[in-house]
Amino acid sequence: TFEVLLKSFTLKERALRQLAEIVHALDLKDERYQVPEAEGVESILQGIRKTAASDREGLERGMQVFEMLYLARK
Repeated sequence: TFEVLLKSFTLKERALRQLAEIVHALDLKDERYQVPEAEGVESILQGIRKTAASDREGLERGMQVFEMLYLARK
């Protein structure tokens, strides 16, 4: 998981921790973190899944979403 990668590589950047919380909320839906934007991110990812012509395109577009989220928090 994203959280494990952060710990394994000792990555402590605030923006990465915030992304890890979003990913956790999307994956586990256990309310461990109060991440209000997770619902919006999930909607965007659903839209990508529905409109991407291929898995590769979907992956690339999804990576762009997370890149933008990361840059917004830096």
